Amino acid sequence: MTAEKSNQRSGFHEQVEDSLQNAEQRLTQASLKAKLAHEKAANAVAEFKKEEQEAENALSEAKVQLESTNQFTTLGHDTLDECLKLIAPNG
Repeated sequence: MTAEKSNQRSGFHEQVEDSLQNAEQRLTQASLKAKLAHEKAANAVAEFKKEEQEAENALSEAKVQLESTNQFTTLGHDTLDECLKLIAPNG
């Protein structure tokens, strides 16, 4: 083998090594980006679930308050009807 061919093979070998290292670096960067995207997505899902639970709690509280208001209103109407009967028993 001539020195020139040996140098060519050595140069080619270095290019292959460099290409492999570059590919490994790109793969590592892509993996890190994917992990970061996964973490962001997981955080977004957790935040959504938290907000959903808060909304459900607020809805439940509103329903309780509405029922309480309806009972109070019904009681008020019944009391008003009783008062009107006392004032005008025939009317």
